[in-house]
Amino acid sequence: MSNTRGLGLKATAALVGVVMFPALAFAVLPGDQLGTTEAEIRASLEAEGFEIRDFDRGRSEIEVEVTKDGVRMEIDLTLEGRVKSIELD
Repeated sequence: MSNTRGLGLKATAALVGVVMFPALAFAVLPGDQLGTTEAEIRASLEAEGFEIRDFDRGRSEIEVEVTKDGVRMEIDLTLEGRVKSIELD
């Protein structure tokens, strides 16, 4: 994937976030690097206003269940701490 296309996808994701969930806009997007340790990832999310409900480092990915402004989400990350996906819970 070219860098230009990647930026386009991030911009689209941000626009959808603004329209659907204004309070969540621009907080965390797919592709963002949050850290490499549990402490760094937790600190990154908490700095953006997320409340961590559960943190699970599996064999193939990291799943973090969070709440922000009353909205529950699951954030999936690579084992290196890069955001793969964000799903409403």
